[in-house]
Amino acid sequence: MKICVSVLVLLFGFGVGNSAVENGPSCPVVVQKLLPCLNYIRGGSAAEAVPLSVDKPPQVCCTGVKGISDEIKSQQDKSEVCQCLKQVLSGIGSYDASKIPQLSTECGASQVLPPIDRNTDCSKV
Repeated sequence: MKICVSVLVLLFGFGVGNSAVENGPSCPVVVQKLLPCLNYIRGGSAAEAVPLSVDKPPQVCCTGVKGISDEIKSQQDKSEVCQCLKQVLSGIGSYDASKIPQLSTECGASQVLPPIDRNTDCSKV
């Protein structure tokens, strides 16, 4: 629950006026579509009431990943998505940055993002 609240605070604190992209997905859309991927990215959580499998992302996560991938039309779009994720992920606690690019592979999406952490330069993705 704490994680969901943190993500929502970050969504509305950073996303609404910050990362709107004319042709690509806005930050609130990115967060909404990737919220089902949170458990996978975090590697699972003992605090979850019902532990979920973290070996592969759930189908609802993959639907969001593919949706975002389809909306990325330019390098600028990809950089904006990266920056949005970087901001949001900085507020969720520990997570496995290497799982970000694995989302694209596991879900069969065409766009692949790099591992994203606080040191990622989103202008170079």
